[in-house]
Amino acid sequence: MTNKRKALVLGGTSDHIQLIKSLKLRGYQTILLDYLENPPAKEYADKHIRESTTDKELVLKVAQENKVDLVVATSIESALLTAIYVSSKLNLPKHISYEKALEITNKKKMKKVFFDNDIPSAQYIITNSVDVMDISKLKFPLVIKPVDSSSSKGVVKIWHKKDLISNFENTINYSLTKEIIIEEFIEGDEISVDCIVINGKANVLFISKSIKTGSAELGFTIIGSQYPVGLSKEQTDLINSIAQKIATSFSLNNSPLLIQLIMTNEEVYVIECSARLGGGSKYSFIKQGTDFDLLDASIKQLHNETVELKINPSSCLLEMIYIYCKPGVIKEYEGLDTLKEDGVIIEYFIYKRQGSIIKNNIDSSDRPVGLLISALTEEELKIKVAVIYKSLKVKDPSGKNLLLNTL
Repeated sequence: MTNKRKALVLGGTSDHIQLIKSLKLRGYQTILLDYLENPPAKEYADKHIRESTTDKELVLKVAQENKVDLVVATSIESALLTAIYVSSKLNLPKHISYEKALEITNKKKMKKVFFDNDIPSAQYIITNSVDVMDISKLKFPLVIKPVDSSSSKGVVKIWHKKDLISNFENTINYSLTKEIIIEEFIEGDEISVDCIVINGKANVLFISKSIKTGSAELGFTIIGSQYPVGLSKEQTDLINSIAQKIATSFSLNNSPLLIQLIMTNEEVYVIECSARLGGGSKYSFIKQGTDFDLLDASIKQLHNETVELKINPSSCLLEMIYIYCKPGVIKEYEGLDTLKEDGVIIEYFIYKRQGSIIKNNIDSSDRPVGLLISALTEEELKIKVAVIYKSLKVKDPSGKNLLLNTL
């Protein structure tokens, strides 16, 4: 064990389980760093250190003390920045420079890169005070969000200035730098684009459509993703062009690339991007849809290995369903194994273990489980989703079902 290479994994989410497994296959001893006492990936790691992934200097100290050979994260924006920072300090492998990581993980810096490089995006302002903000050049409705947060925390759609003022404090409290971005809301389909950049060339692997509830209770929370989207050649060509422009603008050479955008009938607007894999078991969704292992490919890139780009698109309709719950304590899940055995779902992914507390059902970081399904027709897909919500139960200690129906 002592002769093994050591990898420091930042974040213990369900997605990090596969990351740890992949690193172990490469002969790494894995050290998991996560502030939770019992994160989902804990039992898969050789060692767990209970600290925050956002404290860069502390993580640097942990990496030095343990003499690690690799610092890595997947699917968590804040953990990505820390991993790049520590890797830069210790001259360890990384996908992107720390300077560019700062640009791609902070919406203030990211937006400037977009507009400096003619990457289409909504008009916006950055502010740290409700008293000095000038929104005179913006058209309602607006969206406000922290410049440096994720998981839909603090993101609110605003129809009137009075609502902007009343929501301002809550949103800015989610920002580490106490700044928020206010941008014009653009009506259209929200599209997620997963790419891998190889030798500077952006290769689009997987395009999916985000499903959002119309419920005011859940706001902007994504409740699922669908594949394929059914785009025209012109739309696909435009997305490929934008992906390449983003890769070039952020100096990505060999890296995963995640892009979120809004697509109208004629135009595309980039919401944000990142040099990482998407969360919510996206690696499994992509692999099911393309037969390409993006997580493994990203690890290969860290080791300066050749990535073979072989895509085999699925002929099935695929959907990733995210389950949400009312506030409470999760005691047990009922129905997951039966749904899988009956062929209703391909796989399920537990994000919140037994004993977890659900505090805020409008945050994607608080969703307890994801389910991957496939079908030959849209009607079959709808039937399977309905069966899921009818059969699945998320029970609290009293036996109450906490499941929140977002249909």
